[in-house]
Amino acid sequence: SSLTKKPPLPTSNMVYHYKTGDARPELPAGEDALVLFESKFCPFCQRVVLALNQRGIPYQSVYINLSAKPEWFAEINPGGKVPVLMMGSQRLVDSLMICRYVDELPSGGVSEAQLCSNADAERLALAWLGEFFPPMHDLMTRPDEAPEKLEQVTAAMRQFGERLGPKPFIGGAQTVGLADLIAYPAVAIATGLAGVLDCPEPAASDTALAGWLAEMQAVKATSAATKPVEWGAFLKSLRAGNPDYSV
Repeated sequence: SSLTKKPPLPTSNMVYHYKTGDARPELPAGEDALVLFESKFCPFCQRVVLALNQRGIPYQSVYINLSAKPEWFAEINPGGKVPVLMMGSQRLVDSLMICRYVDELPSGGVSEAQLCSNADAERLALAWLGEFFPPMHDLMTRPDEAPEKLEQVTAAMRQFGERLGPKPFIGGAQTVGLADLIAYPAVAIATGLAGVLDCPEPAASDTALAGWLAEMQAVKATSAATKPVEWGAFLKSLRAGNPDYSV
């Protein structure tokens, strides 16, 4: 069979992304087992990872190489997109839907408060991401457009700082909410890309953004997030046309 190639054992600082030709991994049995199909370098997956970790809910990750997806992933999600949260025979495929589902789950004995619910803050974060992602995607994948798109990304980051409102969290909430978790990966991407393009980091001259980042970095869930330096290494390889998921 062409699907018998075993993936290498991951090292302590690397996760393996299943790719074309790899055999499907064994998954935990039982309707209560949660399996997250994700990519380390997908901001939509990252928001789910942060929500799960903030709630202290146990799950197993299966990482997918989005540039060379394994054949069996089409059985998990015919649309080919991540994240996918699988619970026994049930599957959720929209990152926001997954996050809201996660917030209603029992925490498996871990004492964790639910995420702060703030519809206005979530709308603000989603509206900002709608402005941020198009030029950022072009910067990630089309280096020839860097100057113009970098200006748009810089403007979007400045707008985000202006919209933050009172500290500590988006919308002035006293505890971390879904709005913060969906915005954090995007800021990490922008910070990582700043290193690649040798330009100032987004929070370097924005005290509101710097304050929010400090609050977010104190939240335990962000320890599971992809670090800006990792984003930088991946984005460098992506812009070169040879994405390296092992960084």
